[in-house]
Amino acid sequence: MTKPQAGKQFPAETASPAEPLVTIFLTNAVRTSQGPGPGVKHLPASEASRLIHMKYAVYGETDPATGIPEPVDKPFGSMPLRRPAQSN
Repeated sequence: MTKPQAGKQFPAETASPAEPLVTIFLTNAVRTSQGPGPGVKHLPASEASRLIHMKYAVYGETDPATGIPEPVDKPFGSMPLRRPAQSN
């Protein structure tokens, strides 16, 4: 058994120029050619189909759990205050 070669470079996954881009929603924190997830990514068809097959992503732009397209950042205090029930 030999030791792995130090500094061995692996070729980066690149798409062919003719490969179409597919819109997917990453449901996990997975590293892709367009950056880490979760969220909407536009990936080459081969990479997108592999992530969908492994159940790390779904087709489209919406989160399957909530149906909301993207996480929305809300400023602090934008939610109405909940008042306690009054007793009579």
